[in-house]
Amino acid sequence: MNEIEIKKRKIIFLITGSDVGGAEIVVKNLMFNIDQEKFLPIFVSLRPLGKIGKEIGEKFRVVSLGAGMKFNPIFILRLFSLIKKEKPDILHCHLFHANFLGRIFGKISGVPLIISTIHSDNFGGKLRYYLLKITDSLNDVTVAVSQKIKEDLIKRKISPEHKIKVVYNGTKEGRMVAESDIQKTKRDLSIDNNSPIILSVGRLNPIKGHIYLIEAMELLKIKYPNFKLLLIGDGPERENLENKTKQLCLSENILFLGEIREIDIYYKLADIFVLPSLNEGFGLALIEAMSNRLLVVASRVGGVPEIIKENVTGFMANPGDCKNLASVIEKSLSINSSEKEKIIKNAYQEFKDNFSLDKMMEGYYNIYK
Repeated sequence: MNEIEIKKRKIIFLITGSDVGGAEIVVKNLMFNIDQEKFLPIFVSLRPLGKIGKEIGEKFRVVSLGAGMKFNPIFILRLFSLIKKEKPDILHCHLFHANFLGRIFGKISGVPLIISTIHSDNFGGKLRYYLLKITDSLNDVTVAVSQKIKEDLIKRKISPEHKIKVVYNGTKEGRMVAESDIQKTKRDLSIDNNSPIILSVGRLNPIKGHIYLIEAMELLKIKYPNFKLLLIGDGPERENLENKTKQLCLSENILFLGEIREIDIYYKLADIFVLPSLNEGFGLALIEAMSNRLLVVASRVGGVPEIIKENVTGFMANPGDCKNLASVIEKSLSINSSEKEKIIKNAYQEFKDNFSLDKMMEGYYNIYK
């Protein structure tokens, strides 16, 4: 290791897995934008490397500890050995298993600064809440990605208020896309220029509420028979959603595009963006849409009300209510152009002020110091 690297602060980003997801993308954004003159980042995944992990591996050192879905103590020994060997200055943990194990072995190994970022207010059961609570004393700083998550942590007595910092997730600004490329994509998807285009981006899990969005589309078709709904993402719910689409005779209207990593062009060609989640710690895709100057609709859950100001920066619907969601989508499609432009402008400014990549990096730098 050369003299310049010795002066850098080594930081291990520890995460449970590295498939495509909000937390994983946040970690990638942190690593790709960190000041490499001051920090030496290493990416460590408890599970085998997924797509995000492999993308990070193109630029940084990555380590997979090989944990499977079934418990195997070998990966725990690997984690302990890795932390002892690397002697990081900072251990920054993400998602439940990484937070729980990172706290224990980070403290045993004498890591000077241990940070846990909590990405959701739904940890998946009372046992997980309890395990985070009893290991909180091993943790130096808890980062909540929304005020709602912070309040939930305090209410459940998982962590005291003075240890919790709110750092909103941030994203880069949407890139410019040529009109010719937009038109080509529409042609490739067989979308007419007069078809209202609705976009939703997210992993196809039940918690993301896509089933209610599809049911809302059946109601929307009465007024907008030629609409197109573009679903970007993949997951265990896909087959169920495709079957529901066929059952409602919406196969011509709803396109399952699968997992797409570069999606700026889809934000540009859509008329509105919809996030129908039943639970959402923050909503990264929501601010991506706002950064691309796209009108947004989202369920009134989790941290979403901290992002959307009703009728000012977007619209909100009741979670799990297809009728209300259809009504809100219809409203967003029917507003006049001047009102639409005003809301989009407000949303873009909200993104710049609170949810930009620079804002997120500033928040974490203040903690790393």
